[in-house]
Amino acid sequence: MMHDSSPKNKTALEYPLIVKWSEEDQAFIGSCPGIIGPCCHGQDRGHVLRQLVQIVNDWLADKEANESRATPSWAIEQETTA
Repeated sequence: MMHDSSPKNKTALEYPLIVKWSEEDQAFIGSCPGIIGPCCHGQDRGHVLRQLVQIVNDWLADKEANESRATPSWAIEQETTA
């Protein structure tokens, strides 16, 4: 069975979600490599993660609405080496 990587079959939780503490900003910063760089921040790690999930899900929905593939660059590299 082939795995369809189109956005309609993906959710944010299937992508690498990173929430890291920034000493410089004194806040947690959220990003999703291959989809979006630093895009949300806050003092509570859980709140930043929820923001990040929403941002990535919105991005995926937008890509689906525009009928574009949302395969991040890291996934393409994995597919070619498999």
